[in-house]
Parts: sequence; structure tokens; C-alpha cells
Amino acid sequence: MIKIELAGAEKLRKELEKKLANTNKRLRAESLNLLLKTQADIRRDAPVNLARLKNGTTVNRTELKITNAVKYAPFVEWGTKSKVKVPSGYESYASQFRGIRGDGTVKMLDAITQWVKRKGLAATYSVKTRKRTARSKSEVKLERSIAFLIMRKIRKFGMKPQPFFFHDKNGNDRIKKLESELKKLK
Repeated sequence: MIKIELAGAEKLRKELEKKLANTNKRLRAESLNLLLKTQADIRRDAPVNLARLKNGTTVNRTELKITNAVKYAPFVEWGTKSKVKVPSGYESYASQFRGIRGDGTVKMLDAITQWVKRKGLAATYSVKTRKRTARSKSEVKLERSIAFLIMRKIRKFGMKPQPFFFHDKNGNDRIKKLESELKKLK
């Protein structure tokens, strides 16, 4: 048997493993920073009613991925009914959300009612002082009625897309941008 032993080979192997581990840690840290920056951008662009979309966007630090756990996020992203607009390249991903029913009428109606209240759509104003008058029982009923009509229109005709996760406000693709930034790290 012929055996060739390189002097210092074990030491060299250990140094290379240490450098590789340091490089992997650096790449992981920079990748995580990129994901956190992207998360901040998504949160900035997310439509805000009750801040569920904004707060639902999280970064999984172990798997290095961004998710949004809110059930209605894909419907806000791409729209519903006849107003659906899915950018090319995302059709197969978006198709998995077709036919999914929402959490129910009550939650949707409550969320829209809160929006109507916050916007003051059912409020009454004093002509003399030009200020909002005190809330009355009729105003509460009117808020609920307006919310119901808005909900009915959304259910019948759908809602237009409000991209925030895959694309930014300017229409730029976040995934392609993230991929290019990750390639720069290597």
C-alpha cells in the first residue's frame, strides 16, 4: 500500500472549514438584512385599514423567507372577480388561491364598518360651526348600512388589486430585485 501524507494538511483543512463557516455566517447575515429591508418595504406599501396586512408580514429567520399569514392577502394583492390582475410569471402561484372562500360576512362587514366610521362617511356636520356633531344611534345604523352596501358591491363586482407584496407601488418586481441583490452577495 502506498500512502502519501501532506504535512500540515489537517491544519489547512481546519482553516478552510473555519473560513467557509465564517463566509456562510456573513452570507446568512447579509441575506437576513436584505429580507428585513424587503419586509420593511412591504410593510410600507401594504394597504392599511386595520393594519393586519402590515403586521402579518413576517420574516422567518431560520428558513430565510418572508410570509404574510393574513388569509385575504392574495386577494388584496391581485384583486377579485373580474378585476383580477396577476403579473406574468405569478399565474401558477396565484391559481392556488382561486375558489377560496373568506372568513365570513360578519368579519368583512365589521372591518368595512370601522373604515366607514374612521372616514366619517356617515357623520353629520353642523353648518354653523362646520364641525362634526356628536355621534347618534342613527349615525351608527347609517355606518352599518353604508358598510353593507360597500360589502355587497365588493362581493358582486370584486375589488381592484392593490399590489404590496410581490411588487412595489411603482410596479417594480420585488422578487427579481431580491434575487439580483442576493447574486451580488456571492
